[in-house]
Order: sequence, then structure tokens, then C-alpha cells
Amino acid sequence: MSFRFAAGVGLGALIVPAIALAQGSASDAGGNWAAIAECGAIKNAQRRHECTDDVLQRAGILSTAQVAQEAREEFGKEERSAPPRQPRVIEQAQASAPVPAETPRRAADIDELLTTVSSIRTIGYQRVRVTTADGSVWDQTQAETFNAEPKVGDRFSVERASMSSFLCQIGRSSRYRCERTD
Repeated sequence: MSFRFAAGVGLGALIVPAIALAQGSASDAGGNWAAIAECGAIKNAQRRHECTDDVLQRAGILSTAQVAQEAREEFGKEERSAPPRQPRVIEQAQASAPVPAETPRRAADIDELLTTVSSIRTIGYQRVRVTTADGSVWDQTQAETFNAEPKVGDRFSVERASMSSFLCQIGRSSRYRCERTD
């Protein structure tokens, strides 16, 4: 890759968000459309999506709570080749809980998911399938015994592990390898 090309791409990555920030409010439809058009010119799909989301958030169409909820729902479904960027923990949202100031943009930004068990059943020799309160389904991928019988309502956590895998934990049990299956 030539230096000129890399410098041009880097400069473009800095200028386009600045243009998008300068434009756009809920009442400025023309400016919002121009900002979306600028986002559409970005060649990198990830950056293009982030730019579009920024414009939609500034226009008041997309809320940070909605972005955070969608990131929670997609946690564990993303491509295995994408490493997490910054460690963050998202807890199950309470109806009256305020949205954190810094919300994750995508599931790859989350390193741990904390929720509760909605249902649990055995799927094989010393293996369980857990459905969480937010509807995600996690299967145990290695045999593991539990000191106490897991039950509905127990705390359930999933965290990123090495090699794009996940570790689950029910209550205070030991952590075990798992994968999202829904």
C-alpha cells in the first residue's frame, strides 16, 4: 500500500465525521440528507455504518438506549474474527435506570453480558441450555458439573474469552465454555 493512499484514507476518515458533525439537527432535513450522503461515500462498511448512526442520533431518530439494547441483543452473534475493541459491561436494563453516557455501538464493543436465567434445561451429558431474561440462548460446549442445581432467576454472565470464544457462569458456579445458539 502506498503512503499517499494510506494518508488519503486517513485524512478522509478524519474529514467525513467532521462534516457530518457540522451538519444535522432534527429540523434540518437537507443537512441530514447531505450528511447521510457523505457517509455513503465512505468505503469501509464499519465506518460508514458508524457515520450513519451518528447522523441518525443527532437527528433524534435513533436513541442511545436503542443502540445499547441492539448491541446487547447481538452479543455473541458477531463474527468470530472480530476482536473486541474496548472492555465494557452491559447489565440488564431496568425500566427506570438511566442510560450510561458512553454506550456501545455494536456487540463487538461489549466484553461481558450480565442478566438472569429465564429457563434452563439439560441438552446432553453434563451440558445445559440457558435462555436468558433478554431472550438469548446459550449452550454449554463442554461437560461441567455444578455444585448447586442452576435454577430460574439465578444470575447469568457471559464474557469474552480467548480465540473468540465465550465463558458462561450461572450464579456462583465455575465458568464453562459456551456459545450462542439463537
